[in-house]
Amino acid sequence: MSSSYTRAAQGGTGAVKCGGNYGAGLAAQAEARRHGCDQVLHLDGAADGGGRIEECGTMNLFLVTARGELVTPPLGTILDGVTRGTVLALAPEFGLTPVQRAVTLAELRAALADRTVTEVFATGTAAVITPVRAIKGEGYTLTAGGGGPGPHTLALRERVLDIQYGRKADTRGWLRPVR
Repeated sequence: MSSSYTRAAQGGTGAVKCGGNYGAGLAAQAEARRHGCDQVLHLDGAADGGGRIEECGTMNLFLVTARGELVTPPLGTILDGVTRGTVLALAPEFGLTPVQRAVTLAELRAALADRTVTEVFATGTAAVITPVRAIKGEGYTLTAGGGGPGPHTLALRERVLDIQYGRKADTRGWLRPVR
């Protein structure tokens, strides 16, 4: 988690797929690597200092709760990812209720500590669904679930890949044949 850099802000281009959005995250990504992390957790750049989570690198972030919710930040300054939409659509098939709402870093830290958030994962075109094992910031490291991919993360990833590779029927018309 970077407390020094913000990738997107209200009125900016965070919700648009453009090269500048990737460039804006390079300094934060380098900071993450210096601290032994593979990715960076971006917070919003709001002037109120709310510290709401937004994205994990250039991927959409999801939290699975013990109550069966699949929570992801709302759109506005983040990209409306195709894989994000796919996961939200598939969630009920796995007993999850999709919820799009703001989550502060303080709320996430508390939920990881008391295990009300049981899994964390990120989604993206190339990454598909990637588990998040821990969140690390200045003075803390919090493990997500058991420190490995959770059952919902694995099941959703398998389903998305099965649809993409034609191993499961595409009942939603997501696939387009290329000839």
